[in-house]
Amino acid sequence: MSGIDTALYKVRSGTFADSVESSTLDFKTEKQGGFKETAVDLAEACVCFANSTGGIVVLGIKDKPGGADAFVGTSINADKLRSAIYDRTEPHLTVSIEEVHYEGSRLLQITVPEGLEVYSTSQGEYRQRWMSECCQRPV
Repeated sequence: MSGIDTALYKVRSGTFADSVESSTLDFKTEKQGGFKETAVDLAEACVCFANSTGGIVVLGIKDKPGGADAFVGTSINADKLRSAIYDRTEPHLTVSIEEVHYEGSRLLQITVPEGLEVYSTSQGEYRQRWMSECCQRPV
């Protein structure tokens, strides 16, 4: 069982998703404001991982509660999201996005490589993953 499969299993078994997150794994849901707000949130999460050791963001899982109710899924188009993350990062960050089906939910697994440069959001924010948090990075 891969690390992501183990994490999804723990959440499905009732563990809160935010307690399964780590320095290389983050769970996200679509934002109330729609695609643009979600893309901004995910670009920030990707910058955090790129400025650290890389990682995986899974879109479609709520932090609380654990169990089946955490798997809310997503309807966002993977190619459109990949382009939006690229457009909202400086220098432009290329991520890979894989559609994953788990417990009847469509999830997007966003794999972020460790960056060779220091990345920022299009708003000029430099952030870095520390433990399970995305923190402001000193410039």
